[in-house]
Amino acid sequence: MYRDLQWSPAEKKIARKAYDSAVECALAKVMVEFKSRAVAAATPSEMWEVGEYLHRAKEGAR
Repeated sequence: MYRDLQWSPAEKKIARKAYDSAVECALAKVMVEFKSRAVAAATPSEMWEVGEYLHRAKEGAR
């Protein structure tokens, strides 16, 4: 169905800008949450939870 879809150079450029913008927005949200969790971490266990959060966020981005 979509295999035969042909994008013009202008459409590709617009799609790339939209994708890059969405990625930047998503990463900005992860960064805010990461900073909040990192500041709040008071124990080694909580520190590792921050790492696990980043791992899950990275996996979700794929």
